[in-house]
Amino acid sequence: MGTSLKVSLDKSGIKDLRKKLQKLHKRELDWGFFEGFHSKAQMPYAELAAILEYGTDSIPPRPAFGSLVNSLEASHIAYEMDVTKPFKDYLERDMNDPYKIFEVSGEHLVDRHGDTMYNWLSSGTMNNDNAETTVGLKGFNMPFVESGELIESISYRVK
Repeated sequence: MGTSLKVSLDKSGIKDLRKKLQKLHKRELDWGFFEGFHSKAQMPYAELAAILEYGTDSIPPRPAFGSLVNSLEASHIAYEMDVTKPFKDYLERDMNDPYKIFEVSGEHLVDRHGDTMYNWLSSGTMNNDNAETTVGLKGFNMPFVESGELIESISYRVK
C-alpha cells in the first residue's frame, strides 16, 4: 500500500503583497517648483527655474534638474539607502498607507536637487560661471545662489 503526501501552499502572503504593491502603483510623487513667487526676480519659482535650466539668449543653460535626473539614473544607491527601511516596513508590517515611502523619496529628491543647485559651480559642469557683471552685483560666483530663496522653494507632493 502506498502512502501519499499532500502539501498546500498558503498564498495569502503573496496576495497581501500584491495588494500593497498595487497601492504603491496608484500613488505618484512629483518634485520641483509648484508655487510661490521669487521676490527679486519678480516671477514664479517654476518660471525662474525653467529659465536657469534651459537658458536664454543672455543666460547659459544650467540644467540642474536634468543633471540630477542623470545622476539618479547612473547611481541610485543613495536613494535606495534612504527608502529601503520605509519600503521594507510597509511590505513586511501591517501598514496600509504607503505615504512614508513617498515622503522619504520626496525629501531625498528635494535635498538632492537643492544640493545640485547649491554646488553647481564645483560640479565640473559646463557653463558654471556667472557673467562678470553678475559676479559684481552678487559679490560671489555661485550661479544658483543669491538669497537661497529658489533652492528653499523646491518641494514635493504625493498624489
